Amino acid sequence: MEDEIYRCFLELVIPRTPKPFAEYAARTMANAAIDKAVKMGKEIGLKPEEAIHRLLMSLKYGKEMPERGETIH
Repeated sequence: MEDEIYRCFLELVIPRTPKPFAEYAARTMANAAIDKAVKMGKEIGLKPEEAIHRLLMSLKYGKEMPERGETIH
């Protein structure tokens, strides 16, 4: 799952960013997001695996969800 999260963050990096910098940025963001998801999940009683899974689903499918307050037609 961690590699999938990394790939999701890699897609967010500006395409013209040199590859080594893009990979480093994506890996750093993924690690920070995983750490935060596990910490926040622990506060509400989630196992680390479930918290990481929820993070992955949010990254994969979250952009398809409307923003809060956005009108859906």
